[in-house]
Amino acid sequence: MNQLKTLLSRIATGERWKEETRFAKQIQTALKDSLPAELVDACEAWQSESETLTLSCPSGIYASKLRQFTPRIIQQLKATGVEVRAIRIEVQATRAMHKPLKVKQTLAKPGAQIVKEIEELGSQFSTTPLGSALKKLANTLRQK
Repeated sequence: MNQLKTLLSRIATGERWKEETRFAKQIQTALKDSLPAELVDACEAWQSESETLTLSCPSGIYASKLRQFTPRIIQQLKATGVEVRAIRIEVQATRAMHKPLKVKQTLAKPGAQIVKEIEELGSQFSTTPLGSALKKLANTLRQK
């Protein structure tokens, strides 16, 4: 009888393991679909409580970006059949040692008309520091 209980507990544990594995795969798929690759690679996810997903990340920069994507993550999880009501974000620098998130900020060169308007606005305030700053800005934009 004792062997039967052991066998049954192993089978039950195996079923639970399969369910947890399926759940983890759904979470990982949802994260890949809703986050930039840099965030997916740097962060880890697990279910800490029922209907609460915990995401850990190596720094506050990652945590800030994750917070921006929280509604999208919840929506993707619901689409895959995982019911998550809340996402908790933890910063754990020792958990994941990755390079900091690099964000490229690119600005298009302003057109000649915009530079001309900035210069004209600067000439209206020619005797003030604002006028000087606008003229310098126009000159800098022309040189780019």
